[in-house]
Amino acid sequence: MPEEKKEKFVFLKKFLMIVGVIAVVFIFLVILIVFLLALYLINNKPLGIEINPFAINPFAQTQTDSNYDHPLLSDEQEKTLQSLGVNLESLPTSITPAQEQCAVEALGQDRVNQIKSGATPSITDYFKAKDCL
Repeated sequence: MPEEKKEKFVFLKKFLMIVGVIAVVFIFLVILIVFLLALYLINNKPLGIEINPFAINPFAQTQTDSNYDHPLLSDEQEKTLQSLGVNLESLPTSITPAQEQCAVEALGQDRVNQIKSGATPSITDYFKAKDCL
């Protein structure tokens, strides 16, 4: 009888060792993927947001002239875009008909009219229409 228990425990030991190795490898791969994804987001900035996670304050304004007054934006719109990391000096100071049509296709005519009237664009509005500017 003791021989049978030893054989059962040997099988259980091997099984648990294999499961443990698979779990460690899986955890390592997940950590590696998260690390590589973070590096990709930091280097390529696919969302168009300029954030340096290694800065003392990564959410500090990166704009060189904080007193820049964009001629097409209200103060509230400027603050919102700056909080998203948008450099206001890189935005066009006049909107072409093609740019406006692109924004209408991305946001809809009603939302474009609201923004033109002074409504603050949301982060969703920015991401939908950033390629138009």
